[in-house]
Amino acid sequence: MALYKKKTATDDDKTASIAVEFAEFIKKVRSEGSYVTNKDLLKYIKLFEDELTLDNLPANTLRALCRLLNIQPFGSLEIIRFQLSLKLRALRADDQEIALEGGVDSLTVPELQAACRARGMRSLGMSEERLKEQLKQWLELSLNDKVPPSLLLLSRTIYLPEDITFMDHIAEETRQNLAEIEGDKVSYGARLHLIQNIEKAIDSERKAMEEAQKKEAAKKAEEEKLAAEAAKAAAEAAVDTEIKTMAELSVESPSLDKAPILEVTQPVTPKEKAVMDAASKLQIDEEHVQSIENVIHGNAISEAKYDIKELKEQINEHNE
Repeated sequence: MALYKKKTATDDDKTASIAVEFAEFIKKVRSEGSYVTNKDLLKYIKLFEDELTLDNLPANTLRALCRLLNIQPFGSLEIIRFQLSLKLRALRADDQEIALEGGVDSLTVPELQAACRARGMRSLGMSEERLKEQLKQWLELSLNDKVPPSLLLLSRTIYLPEDITFMDHIAEETRQNLAEIEGDKVSYGARLHLIQNIEKAIDSERKAMEEAQKKEAAKKAEEEKLAAEAAKAAAEAAVDTEIKTMAELSVESPSLDKAPILEVTQPVTPKEKAVMDAASKLQIDEEHVQSIENVIHGNAISEAKYDIKELKEQINEHNE
């Protein structure tokens, strides 16, 4: 029992020593404004293994994390925690896939932006090197089983606005946890102030993303409009060119043959020839010939034969 108490006291002293060291580290970062690396964060990770879990985070912080990861924070706290757990599981699977496919260097700029945006980090208005750097830091923490998922999420808020440093969001939460470890009580006002700052940073990032999306949509609509106008102008120019070409061809083409059109006469039947010969002999006028033709071209064959017989008799009488 005495040995156990001695060991427990030793562990408490060691934890308190690390807490003091971390407090000095926080003070140094605040005064110098330097950037906190993953190495520094992993050095003090044991201080937060039991404190920063999804089960211990308050409702406002959970909802803020949901908005950070583009999750609708609807339902009870249990549902919100379950959604965050599923999101973290999906992100960790994606992290493993990225690591297997060649790491961050194998991703294009749009893929880097999409990956950072899915993990709650800034993706617009940043260079490719900065995107790769922050995604590498995420992968180092995500693929390390010793890092609590909630700490991984909270550490990403350092990338929201450029003017907010690491101390304005993560270090304040760390300071409150250290105060509780050392026996001090953190006021609810301080916790509320921290949560409000985190939510304000998330809202600013969301508004910036919405503005960027609106600008991108307006730019795309303008490009589509210009493309449609260009296509219309090209079509009109093609039609004008075609009309001009047809007009030139019609001017250069040879004139049509103006030779007289020969009349096509129908063959004369023997009966018609006999009637015409008889009419010429008798010097019958044109009206008489026309009446004869009308009789010949009649529909009734018997009437035509009868008229021809009469005509023959008249001719015989005239010859006599």
